[in-house]
Amino acid sequence: MKDNQIWLGVAYYPELWDEEIIDEDIRKMKEIGVNSVRIAEFAWSTMEKEEGIFDFSCFKKVVRKMAAADIGVVMCTPSATPPKWLTDKYEETMSMNDDGRRKQFGGRCHPCKTSPIMREKNRIIVQEIAKAFQNEPNIMGWQIDNEIYPYGGGCFCPLCKSGFKKWLKNKYKDIHRLHDLWGAARWSLEYKDFEDVIPPRSDTWNHPSLCADWDAYQSDIIADYVNEQADILHAYYSVPIGTDMMPIMDQNHYKTNERLDVVQFNHYEASKDISRASFWFDFMRPIKERAFWCTETQVNWNGATWAECGYRPRGNAYVNTWLPIAKGGEMNMYWHWRAHHAGHELGHGAVLSTSGRFCYNANEIKQASEDFEKCKEIFAQNKIQSNIALHLSTTSWTNFKHAPIVKDMDYVGILADVYHKALRGYNVDLIDTAHSLDGYQLLISPFLSCVDENGLKERVVRWVENGGAWIVGPMSDIMSESAIKYRNAPYSFLEEFVGVHTTFQLPIDNDILKAQWLDGSALEISKTFDGFELCGAESLATYTNEYPEGLAVIASRKIGKGKVILLGSMISAKDMLRLVEKECGLQPIKNASDNVELIQRSNIIVAVELQNEKGFVELDGRYQDVLTGAIYSGKTEILPFNVMVLQPIEK
Repeated sequence: MKDNQIWLGVAYYPELWDEEIIDEDIRKMKEIGVNSVRIAEFAWSTMEKEEGIFDFSCFKKVVRKMAAADIGVVMCTPSATPPKWLTDKYEETMSMNDDGRRKQFGGRCHPCKTSPIMREKNRIIVQEIAKAFQNEPNIMGWQIDNEIYPYGGGCFCPLCKSGFKKWLKNKYKDIHRLHDLWGAARWSLEYKDFEDVIPPRSDTWNHPSLCADWDAYQSDIIADYVNEQADILHAYYSVPIGTDMMPIMDQNHYKTNERLDVVQFNHYEASKDISRASFWFDFMRPIKERAFWCTETQVNWNGATWAECGYRPRGNAYVNTWLPIAKGGEMNMYWHWRAHHAGHELGHGAVLSTSGRFCYNANEIKQASEDFEKCKEIFAQNKIQSNIALHLSTTSWTNFKHAPIVKDMDYVGILADVYHKALRGYNVDLIDTAHSLDGYQLLISPFLSCVDENGLKERVVRWVENGGAWIVGPMSDIMSESAIKYRNAPYSFLEEFVGVHTTFQLPIDNDILKAQWLDGSALEISKTFDGFELCGAESLATYTNEYPEGLAVIASRKIGKGKVILLGSMISAKDMLRLVEKECGLQPIKNASDNVELIQRSNIIVAVELQNEKGFVELDGRYQDVLTGAIYSGKTEILPFNVMVLQPIEK
């Protein structure tokens, strides 16, 4: 395929359409700038109508038509929708609800991931597809399954329950160690052995540690399920292989992508707050060195059997097309090309209507495709480098899901809407705890419930000693991986490391407690409240009333060549920026309005307006917008839902 290409694509279902419609679709794809398609993800029954009898002619014809039109193809494995002949003959291939009922045929993503027969049938169909298309030159990549994560809490069939007991035994080795690490004496939850453990059910008041391990087990099963298919494809192909994941932390993104080639990501965040998409792209980008693929997003409205999520205002589709590319991806694909004429998702929008007419905002996709041609060489030569990392932890998600401590805890929402938005003027990587800290100057770890995993505790101490600045808290280092609190102190090690003693704690949001910086200016605090006595640390801000009056709410300590800043309460985006700039010495790429996100790629600055209102960026020299050719300097206006790619002009 072409070097340095930016891929603009669509999900396409040729099994639903007559050949003349497919030819018309390809003409319209070329007209609008679509250069890639994703096919066959739900087409098992088309490829294998009867057991062992394979027919790929429909898709071979389409792949070759696409090749003639210079359109790349991402092939998919169809394991999300096994055909009825399979599920009728092999009932155990269907996953089971926690009430003991098997899932009913007619949906998707319902196979049991541990079933030996399901695994065998997957291997057969994947190998047959791989062999059938290995000589097609425009196969540019593979997608395994579809939006894979533990639907409905996972599968509760006898095989999965038995697998969970083996998984626990492998993790804990001894049942008494499980008792200790779960605190199982609470409510007399000790087991005689691992065979006695019962997976959590939705109608039971379940132990958080049990739930956390069940989630981790289900995630591991799915990762193994994906890897089995990837191993087959790797034997036939050198093109990138991935699985299209969702903005759902129940599935461990790092583990799932460990043996895959490309991170693939589906999102529909533009229907709510388009900046949430930016948040997730900053999480996908660091997982792999290779640029990620956005394999699904909406072009206009969402829907299932009815349309929902509102009207996309002018420019929304344009910015939504641009965001993954601006954030370091190399592909953006819309779901989907031509609206279905039958089936569950009749209400979902698409680039074309069912009758083949362009949607109202299709011109914005065309505009973005033209922009990408102007930028592809520049972007290929200038990668995104971040010196700030923000922790987004699978374990924290799981711990707060099952033991939130504070009411209405929205872990991802807090990180996205407070901390990530505060850093719109910086390149930021969102990383899980397994990720290396090398190359970062600043690490921010709010609500990082467990610091003692993946060797992070030891690594972050060395990193701080060697010059890193760590802003940590609130509610960080308060639980183990198993969602239990520490018995000797509120934190596993932060009190000693920072030099504080926690004498006040209140995990109840209120507007009573007040705080201020040392210069007397107000500090906004919320959600949860820890107050610190100083035992070697210095105070940056204190409580000013009620029981914690005079106690530090933000404490700081120099350690080696670096420093650590401990937050006792959730602070506002404005106050977080004060810490980043004044205490840690990091300045934004440029000054810009709050509604504008800046991304720096070497000396190129991409400015994206995210809130459908006018914004600005302040330029300290002369810049040319690569997209329009216009030259700017000083305070420069950016229009609602617009993008500027600013290249400095040498003096």
